Order: sequence, then structure tokens, then C-alpha cells
Amino acid sequence: MLEGSPAESSKFPAELILTAPAKLSSIEQIVVQNFDEYFAENDSKLEISLRRQWIGQTSETEHKRALSISSSPENAKWVYDTIAGNPRSWRPDWPIEERKTVYFLMIEKVSRSS
Repeated sequence: MLEGSPAESSKFPAELILTAPAKLSSIEQIVVQNFDEYFAENDSKLEISLRRQWIGQTSETEHKRALSISSSPENAKWVYDTIAGNPRSWRPDWPIEERKTVYFLMIEKVSRSS
């Protein structure tokens, strides 16, 4: 986790995780933890999900993520020439034959009601 992007490793991987609410009301709400502390505190709130994005979809962020993932030979097994499902819309300037479906795993912290 946080060792770089899906396409390349970082020369300076993260050693700490900083968390804070979207709307900060006090400095005490900012929490800095190492990975062991973070996972010990949040292990029951974490979910892993399989996500997909498409090379050629209109969303710039998701298109770029899919391109980045597909650029690494190590990720080839996650990149498919077939189209599974559809994004909200396709880029009109992107060739149909170059569209691809790209899968990745996402770790998310979710709120659980007691």
C-alpha cells in the first residue's frame, strides 16, 4: 500500500497514514499513524472490492488510471481487450478498437452502523 502507482514503484514510499474528516473543526481531528496502528484500529472497517474502469471512457481521471494500470506488463492479467459493461460515456476521439476494460482492487474504509 502506498508504495507507488499501479504502473511504477515510488523511490519514497509512504511510511505514515494521515486521516482527517472532510470538514475539520479542530487540529485534534488530524490523526497520523503508522500502518500497523492504522490497520489495528480500522481492520473491521476495511473492505476490498474489485473495480473496473475503461480505457477510452469520458472520465479523465478514470481513463488515465486505466491507462496507467495497463502500461505495466505486470498488470496484463488485469487488462482485457473485451468490453465488460459500459462507462457512462465513451470519448468520441478514442478509437473503438483501442477501448479496454481494466480491473483493479480497491481498499476502502466504510462506516458501519452498530
